[in-house]
Amino acid sequence: MNNWTENLAEYFKDICPLIECFLIIGLEEKDFQNHFEFGEKLEVKVLSQFPPKNACRINIPDTLPTFCFPNGVDLVKNREVPASTYSNILTDEHGELLYCTVLKVFEPYLSNNLNPTDFAQNIKELPAIDLMMSTSESIEKTDPALDSPRTPSRFSFYCPDGLLVPKGLVILSKQPLFQTYQNILLNLYKLSKKTLSLPIECYISHLVLQVPLPSRGHVIIHYYLNHEKFAISLPQCNKLPVLDLNLGILFNSLDLENVLTLFRNIIIEKSTVFVSENEEKLISCTYSMLSLLFPLHWNMVYVPILPCNLLDYLYSPVTFIFGVHSKYIDDVFTRVNDSVCIVDLDNNRFLVSNTPAYHRKNSVNFILPKLPEHYGKKLRKKLEGILTKSGIIRGKSMKLARPSLDSASTIAIRNNFFQFFVSILLDYKKHMIFEPKVGCTDTFNSAAFLHSCSDKDFMSCFIETQMFSNFCESRIRPKNVEEHCEGLLFDEEIIAKVNRFSLNFTKTTVTFIYDKSQDHNTTYTVPALETFFESSDLYSYKKFPDFNYDVINQYEIPNIKPPKYAESIDKKSSATPNWKTNAECLLTSWMDLWGLLISSQHSSEHNTRIHELVMIAKRLQRSTTIPTISLYKYLLERCFITQPSLALPIFSFMSTAKIPTDAETLQLLQKIVSKLYASDQNIVMHNTGTNLLITKIENEQMVEAKLKRVFTKPDDTQVFAKQEVSFLIKETCKKCAHVLKADGISQKWSKAEYNYESACINCDEKILPKLVIRIGLEIGYYKENPTSTREETLFISPQALRQLISDLILSQKDLELEQFRCGYQMIFWNAIYYFYINNLPFDYLLMYDNEEQSSDIFLTTEELKGGWSYDITSKSSQTELNSKDIQRAEKKYTKFENVIGNMTFI
Repeated sequence: MNNWTENLAEYFKDICPLIECFLIIGLEEKDFQNHFEFGEKLEVKVLSQFPPKNACRINIPDTLPTFCFPNGVDLVKNREVPASTYSNILTDEHGELLYCTVLKVFEPYLSNNLNPTDFAQNIKELPAIDLMMSTSESIEKTDPALDSPRTPSRFSFYCPDGLLVPKGLVILSKQPLFQTYQNILLNLYKLSKKTLSLPIECYISHLVLQVPLPSRGHVIIHYYLNHEKFAISLPQCNKLPVLDLNLGILFNSLDLENVLTLFRNIIIEKSTVFVSENEEKLISCTYSMLSLLFPLHWNMVYVPILPCNLLDYLYSPVTFIFGVHSKYIDDVFTRVNDSVCIVDLDNNRFLVSNTPAYHRKNSVNFILPKLPEHYGKKLRKKLEGILTKSGIIRGKSMKLARPSLDSASTIAIRNNFFQFFVSILLDYKKHMIFEPKVGCTDTFNSAAFLHSCSDKDFMSCFIETQMFSNFCESRIRPKNVEEHCEGLLFDEEIIAKVNRFSLNFTKTTVTFIYDKSQDHNTTYTVPALETFFESSDLYSYKKFPDFNYDVINQYEIPNIKPPKYAESIDKKSSATPNWKTNAECLLTSWMDLWGLLISSQHSSEHNTRIHELVMIAKRLQRSTTIPTISLYKYLLERCFITQPSLALPIFSFMSTAKIPTDAETLQLLQKIVSKLYASDQNIVMHNTGTNLLITKIENEQMVEAKLKRVFTKPDDTQVFAKQEVSFLIKETCKKCAHVLKADGISQKWSKAEYNYESACINCDEKILPKLVIRIGLEIGYYKENPTSTREETLFISPQALRQLISDLILSQKDLELEQFRCGYQMIFWNAIYYFYINNLPFDYLLMYDNEEQSSDIFLTTEELKGGWSYDITSKSSQTELNSKDIQRAEKKYTKFENVIGNMTFI
């Protein structure tokens, strides 16, 4: 036992699993004895779990067994009872939602006169029922074969000579993939009824340890269980949130008129109780109804299946949505007040608690405003068309004939509800108060908004709700990047709608909703069970066993860990922009080298580095019309790895410069802010109404220190004045003897990739120009022991430099300053030269010196005359040091009392 329980905690530190915990919940033998002998109430408890408590990533609430068996424990005798699957939702100690999916099966209470084999012979498979048909939006399916996934059979149980007692197989997760979990549990239970070559503990541990949580978009996880293939994914962040439930159950339980009435009630936050005798119908209808509220979120009390011992919650004065088993309908009536809406899902009707005539349908209509007339009718018409195609019951009401919808119809229904909100809030942003005056806490100008509305009765109720208030608050101060993505999705859908009906030829650009960078273009197949476990024995079970660590300890913990898709930066390779002009090549080269070397910069210089980056980014935006988003993504990725706080000013600049963003960029922001928040709670996120978030960190600024940097290599110890450097660029044509300097060489660069040749401007003779560098000062008394050093490399064009830096980034994820200085001499010196003559900072390329004192860096070069035309202002320079320079050098290096002698330059 120690092998697994001691090592699992460490194992979970390096994975991000889809399923947090697998549990078995039921009754122990002593519970029956106390029940039959002393009349004690039967209460279920956790019988076993994987992983164990010491390794589990979450704290499991003590109330979990109650929510898994919300209607208590039923002992069944002399009748057939089916298995059932349903889900419930809990909140952990940190306020995060935990999604709990249960497969409730029945097993015999074995008395002395009952043979265990009697029970096994009376388990009967039932055909898959309609409630199990899935329309999960985890994947937007395009293959018709995937549109109706094969569903595992249900089971029924019968024990003629004894009691059947319930047991729950439970999956706990932070993602609401209800239908997926239900099918996994059904397949797992089905496996336990077969003869297996491996114990059931191996299947459970494989499920928890090897199935990773997918990221938003990008990847589809393929997992195989009992010869069933599960395709698990989450929608892109520019799509509607995941809904892994059958929306058809809602439209089969209630007709369209009642669905829209219920929708209206919930929009204006009328407390609602859903009543049904079927637990799965309760979770499906309540959760489906709330999913239709997007982009709003129900932030009040919500319990899909309210446990029977918590029925007093119905007294609550706050707004709520509860699901309650229909056998407790009388308890509901005695507890709720007159304003609560009660929906009978089994009989397609509304119930009223304060009158015997509670069967009267839609009795609440007269006191509540109707949906906006125009957009309400438009929504109804669209839904009627979708439901008609899916098959309806003919009659006065429009209701689905079967409780199932294909994925295309589900997406269409959800999108129509979403477009309803787009329509009624088309001008909401004009009335947002993004920058309130001092002392004002309002986020929305309600009076101005209502003045422009035609449906004032409904809209006046709607904008007073807590949901709308939270909606406005999330637009100004989103709690996380997911909220910001939702706001961006909604805002761009509004822009797209305006564009469709605008008579102007100029349309507002939208990029986020059409971004394809996060499409599901990758698959990950979970390694097969046999990859990790080998067995020479056979296993069969009379009942589904509790998880036994003595059994699993016969095997080693899997040596392969699944990828952490949900916590990694999902980077999709994209084509590098074709930078053409000298300005584009040099400025983008500067920014790429900044990203490559930022991890080597001293933390005390980070503010300086950021100021320089913003300055260069501004120059680039003025110098190019080519989209620069890929460049910023690279910088953000580097900041995420090195120092996440450095990314925030970059996002701020992108917002100010109105650089179009995409889903991948926003995912980067989510990762960066999450990483930051884990180490620093002083983070304020504020939206100024632009297309990208501005994030600020409220803390003390780090004290800046100017550290000494040098041009020399580590072994250049003899060099005097390591911060002095001079360049020489001069070639003589071998054919016509014409002397070529930098300006002439630059006019004839070869256009071929990796060809660094130029040509004579007189005769077109090919030349391979060189860049000669002298580092340090030559002191007259030290000629026998030179006090300077010389290096030589090829002189290349800005375009060639741009190409080499791109190649370097592809080959090097990280680069130390010394490695860059000594190992990539041609890139280093050409970058220094070009950055210097074009007034671009270059200190960040240089190595730090061991000496403590700070000193200015000084460069000289051959004067560039004759029209070397850059799109950047060139910097004047010189060939040799004049008397003023010598005096300055003498002053700087007072320890040398000698007079500087003749200085020559090759």
